[in-house]
Amino acid sequence: CGDSPGGFFTPATLSNVYRVCGMSQVEEAGATLNRDCSQETVSFPDAMVAKSFPYTSWLKKADVIFNLCKLKTHGMMGLSCGAKNMFGVVPGVAKPEFHYLYPDHRDFARMILDLDEYTAPVYTICDAVWGMEGNGPTGGTPRHIGCILVSPSPHHLDLVAAALIGLQCHDVPTLEAALERGLVPEHIEDLAIAGDYKAFIVPDYQIIQTGERNLFSTNGHRGMKKVVWQVAGKLLAARPFVHRDECIKCGKCQELCPAKAILVEKKGAKICKSDCIRCFCCQEFCPVSAITVKRTWIARWLTPDKKGESEKE
Repeated sequence: CGDSPGGFFTPATLSNVYRVCGMSQVEEAGATLNRDCSQETVSFPDAMVAKSFPYTSWLKKADVIFNLCKLKTHGMMGLSCGAKNMFGVVPGVAKPEFHYLYPDHRDFARMILDLDEYTAPVYTICDAVWGMEGNGPTGGTPRHIGCILVSPSPHHLDLVAAALIGLQCHDVPTLEAALERGLVPEHIEDLAIAGDYKAFIVPDYQIIQTGERNLFSTNGHRGMKKVVWQVAGKLLAARPFVHRDECIKCGKCQELCPAKAILVEKKGAKICKSDCIRCFCCQEFCPVSAITVKRTWIARWLTPDKKGESEKE
C-alpha cells in the first residue's frame, strides 16, 4: 500500500488505517505494509495542468504499481473509482490545497488524469462486489453489485463502472477529461469487454445528482452568451449542506476546508456560500455524515432526479 489517506500522513495514521480496514492482517502472512511517509516534489512536463506536485516517495521504489479501488459515488466527481483513486499519491495534508488550486471540476479532473499518467499503474482492479451509494465517498451506504473489474486502463474501467450504476461518460468529470485526451471512447459499446457487464447493472443505484455539469458548460460560448451560461451554471450548482441537528461540532470540516469557508458555531457548522468552492471535502470527511450534497430547487426542476437524491430532505 503506497497511497496516503486524507488527513495527516504519518506512520501512526497509516497504522490506524491498516488496523481499521483489516489490512494489517496481511503482515501476519509475511507481506509488508508501507510506513514510509517521506514525500518529494516531482516534475511532469507532459502534464496538462499539474506540471509538478507533491508525491509519496515510497511509490518511486516500486517496480510496478497496481491501482486497487472501490466503486463509490462522489460528491465532486460523481464517481470515485480507478482514476480518482490515484489522488492518493498526493500526501494527505496537500490534498485540500489541490482542491483550492483546482476549484473548477474540469481542471480538478484534468489534474487527476495527470497523476494517473505519471504514476502509470499496470493494472487497475476494482472491488465492486459491494459498492457505496448515496452520500459517498465516505458517508454513503453499502450496495451489492457483485463483480470485480480489471483493466490496464483506469479510464476504461471507470467507463464500465459508471455504466453499472447508471452514469455515462459525460456524467463523470474524470471520464470527460479522459475523453478529451483520447484515452477512452465516449460510449461503452466501443470497448472490448470480457464478460457480460450488463448482468451487473444496478438500475436503482442511488447516485449523487448535481445537474449542472453539462447543461451549462461554458465551452464554445463567448461574450455575453458565456456570461449568461456562467450565471445559469451558478444557479444550478449543487453545494454541501449541513444538517445542523446531526452536526457534532467536532470542527473537522472547518479544519479541512481549503477555502476556509466554514465556521463552527454553537448550533453547528455553517458554510459561507460566497467562499465555498464546492470541493466537497467537508462532505467527504464529516465523521457523522452530517453534510450532504444539496441541489438548488431550479436544478431539481430542470433535471428531475429519477434515481433518488443523496441529500436528506
